[in-house]
Amino acid sequence: KRVADVKARTRELWQSMDSAARKDLEQRVEQSRAAYLVAVEQAKTTARGGIPKRPPNAFQLFCKEVKSTISAEVTGLLQFQQRAKAMWDAPTGDAVATKQRCLQLAAQTLEEWRAEAQRHQPPKRPVNSFGLFSADFHRKLKEEGKKVGFAEARTAVVEAWKAASPEVRKEYDDRFRTAAEQYRAALAAFQAEHPEWGKKETASNATSSQTSSALKRPRFEEPTVQEMAFFWFAYDIRELLGGDGISGAAGAQRIAGMWDALTDAEKQKYTQLAEKATSVRAQLLQMKSAQVGTDDGDTTESSGSDSEN
Repeated sequence: KRVADVKARTRELWQSMDSAARKDLEQRVEQSRAAYLVAVEQAKTTARGGIPKRPPNAFQLFCKEVKSTISAEVTGLLQFQQRAKAMWDAPTGDAVATKQRCLQLAAQTLEEWRAEAQRHQPPKRPVNSFGLFSADFHRKLKEEGKKVGFAEARTAVVEAWKAASPEVRKEYDDRFRTAAEQYRAALAAFQAEHPEWGKKETASNATSSQTSSALKRPRFEEPTVQEMAFFWFAYDIRELLGGDGISGAAGAQRIAGMWDALTDAEKQKYTQLAEKATSVRAQLLQMKSAQVGTDDGDTTESSGSDSEN
């Protein structure tokens, strides 16, 4: 009831407020909303590594230009989009000049955005000598009009690179060496302009390493003889009381209580079974490791005899 009374009183005060006071409040709201939108955009820019938001395309600019004209003719967002698309596809009258202006403005802003985004991106690593040779080889195939499959073209590039003369290889090595020097200089300039870049990469790698380490499966530990003895007892009890509803956590607790109630002499039977099972397992592992060593030796000997032949 108090909340309802406060709302009613607030509504009365709002309705009794003069237009000047209302306008002042609305201006304050608009200012705070504009400051909020600027802060949100700054936060997004920071999250993108300083890269500004991608500018609107030509059609989006066209929609803003013709919004007032279309809004007077149609109602609803879907009808507005359909009408704007029709005007964009087949412009008439002033829409022709508007579309042309939007195309030019979109191209200009996109070019500026790409230049600014490139300034916040580290330089790309240069392609090695074989990569340069492969690019030239594929370009020649395209110029000659030859249609070759991926696997066939890959094989042809490798064979051509192997058959290339030392002079040809030296040419591509020099190109790669020059590109590598330019890359190192560009990377040094980028790191000087963006000192936080290396720290960000190191922190990202450290976080990734910690995450992968945390997700690793814990290492398996061998059960002790006493634990093995309890497993044997639990197996026997489960077989004996299989129809007595022994299952889940309640069943495990009941079996553990029965194990604790046994005397040391009664537990000796299961301890002997556990020791025997542990001994047999150790023998099997020893035989397996010995077999692996023998196989490695045979492989080494056969490899040696093959090389001698």
